[in-house]
Amino acid sequence: MPHGMISRCLVNKPERIAGYPIFLIGVLADKIKKQHNPSRLFFFIPHYHTGGAEQVHVDILRVFAKERPLVVIVNKSHNDYHKAAMRECAEVVEIGKYYNNQNRFFVKNFFLGYYTSLVKRHQGAILISSLCSFLTDLSSTVKDTFKIDIIHGYCGINPKIHINPTPYLDRRVLVSHNVHEGLLAMYDAWGVDPMYKERLRVIHNAVKVEDQLPEKQIGKEIKVVFIGRNSHEKRYHLYEQIALSCKQQGLAIQFFSIGNFSSSQNITCLGEIRTREAIYQALQDFHMLILCSNSEGFPLVILEAMACGLVPLSTAVGGVAEMISEGETGNLIQSEAEDEIVSDFVSHLQAYAQAPELLQKVGRAAYERVKSEFNYRVFGSKYRALIEEAREEIASRKSNPQDKKH
Repeated sequence: MPHGMISRCLVNKPERIAGYPIFLIGVLADKIKKQHNPSRLFFFIPHYHTGGAEQVHVDILRVFAKERPLVVIVNKSHNDYHKAAMRECAEVVEIGKYYNNQNRFFVKNFFLGYYTSLVKRHQGAILISSLCSFLTDLSSTVKDTFKIDIIHGYCGINPKIHINPTPYLDRRVLVSHNVHEGLLAMYDAWGVDPMYKERLRVIHNAVKVEDQLPEKQIGKEIKVVFIGRNSHEKRYHLYEQIALSCKQQGLAIQFFSIGNFSSSQNITCLGEIRTREAIYQALQDFHMLILCSNSEGFPLVILEAMACGLVPLSTAVGGVAEMISEGETGNLIQSEAEDEIVSDFVSHLQAYAQAPELLQKVGRAAYERVKSEFNYRVFGSKYRALIEEAREEIASRKSNPQDKKH
C-alpha cells in the first residue's frame, strides 16, 4: 500500500477539522502548564490493569526508571493492579478516566492538542506505545519524533492500528518470532512497502529468575496448576475435562487453578493472586503448569512457571514454541480438535505420573532455559539498545535533515 494511501486512511480529515478548535484549547493548556519531561521518553499505554502486556510495560519502565519517563494511560483500567509499580518508575498521567460516551470527541481532541504541543516542545522526543490508537492519531501531528510500537500478539487485523500507522513508525517491537512472521504476512497481504519490514525488531519478554532452583519434592501426587483469567481464549473448560479424565483413570494428580474461577469436585481454585511475588511463592508448591489457550502472544505465565522449575504443558499457539522445546523443557500440544487436545494433555500427564524422575529432569531444564535466555539482563540490554538506536537516529536527522523519514 503506497505511503500516501495509508496516510489518507490514518487521518480522519472531517473529524480533525471539526475538532480543531478543541485541539487548540489543548495546545493552549500545555502552553500554560508547561509540563517538563527531561527524559524525552513518552509512553502512551492503554491500561495498567491486570494483564501480561501490562506487566511487560512495567518491566520496560523499570529499565528506564532512573530517567523518570512520562507515562500517559489513555484508556480506563479495570483495576489498579500495575498502577503503583508504574508510578515507582515514571510520572504517570491518566487521561482515560475523563472519557465517557458524551464527551469522547471533546476529550480526545483536547488531549491530542495538549500532547502534540507538549511533545513538540521536547526536541528529540521518543514515543513508545502498544497498538494504541491515541498514538496513531498523534502520529500525524508530531512528525519530528521517533515512534516505537510494541505488539504483544494479535487476533485478526485492525487496519487502523496494524497497517495505517506503519509509515509513521520508526520501529515496531514484536515479542516473538511468531508475531514477527504474522506481521510480515500481514504487510504482504496489504501491499505495505517492503522498506517498513526493516523497522521490525523481536525482543522476547523476560521474568525474574533466582540464581539457584530449590529442589522440588515429589510426594505421592503430582500438583498441576492452571493460571489465567476466565476468558474464552484460555479455554478453562478443557482444563476441567483434563482433570476429570485423570480422576477417572485414577492418576495420582491434584489439580489447582489460580484466577477468577470457582472450585469444583476435581479442581481446587486458589482465587486471584494480586502480586507477582505471591505468584512466584505459590508456584513453588506445584510441579506442572497447563495452558490450554487457542491464542497467545508470548505468555509470561509459562516463563514464570519455568523459572520456578515447573514443567509446562501448553497448546502450541503464538510464541509458546519459542519457550518450550518438545520433550526437553516441556511439551507442546499440536492437536486442534478439543477432544484430541484433552487426550494429548492426559497422555503427557500420565507419562509424568509414572516417571517422577523425568518430571525433575524436565523441570530443571526448563529453569535453565529461562535463566539463560529470558532473564531481565538480556531484556533490559535489548530495550536500552533500542532507545540508544533511536537517540542516535534522531541526532543523525538533526545533522542531516535530508535523512528525515517523515
